[in-house]
Amino acid sequence: MKKTDLLKPGGIRQQQLLSLAREINEREQALLMLREKTIEHASSWICEVMLQGQSLLKVKASLTHGMWLEWLQIHCPLLSIRTAQRYMQLSTSNRPEMSQAASLRSALSLCDETESSKLNESHLAKAWPPYLEALGRVAKFVGYVERFPLVQWPDEGRDKLRSDLLPVAMILWPDRFR
Repeated sequence: MKKTDLLKPGGIRQQQLLSLAREINEREQALLMLREKTIEHASSWICEVMLQGQSLLKVKASLTHGMWLEWLQIHCPLLSIRTAQRYMQLSTSNRPEMSQAASLRSALSLCDETESSKLNESHLAKAWPPYLEALGRVAKFVGYVERFPLVQWPDEGRDKLRSDLLPVAMILWPDRFR
């Protein structure tokens, strides 16, 4: 049978083709609706991933250096280290189209584009505002002092620390330094 026979009006093949065309078009409509729903759910998922990453970053900032991985393995056994790192990377991105990403992979590729453009613009790409960076460093310092108490420091070390911290203390507790 020739292919042109498929186009004859009223032929069996034409009815089969019309039936298949209807089936294909109906399925395509269903696929388009499912795609829209999937993209909507993916967007919600990416937002949740970003919030998860922010929570993980808060925990990491509050722990002393080197303790985060151990803490994560003990307290969050459902979350792998690599996944946690990806969540944190995603949460530091400020791209508005991030919530429109259809997958974690596409969101991370947007992060990579963001990071490379930041590095091209400035060699000092910072993920934290300065006050958060300072708080993280203070937390590390406090952890260090807990391990090596100030009473064990030589007098010169304590005097130097006192002189370095005095301007900060004057700002934090102005009523004590009047």
